[in-house]
Amino acid sequence: MPYKKHFTEAELKELLEWFEAQAEHLPHSLQLDKATYIADLPKTVKLYFDVVRLHGDNPTYSGQIYHLFKIREKLTAAQ
Repeated sequence: MPYKKHFTEAELKELLEWFEAQAEHLPHSLQLDKATYIADLPKTVKLYFDVVRLHGDNPTYSGQIYHLFKIREKLTAAQ
């Protein structure tokens, strides 16, 4: 998914549902890209959930929300 400043409510709902279904199967860490290493992936996802729930309609937080989409892409590509 390309970056965008605003994600629809349906996109965010589907994203959160996917992560909730995968919560017990998340790896402990993840090399998201060349420059981004996430040492505690479950904790990071949990913190990003709060961002989505509290600020999902605020474009200021679109970068953090986009990270969740990138994490999901990386995890599904690895399956």
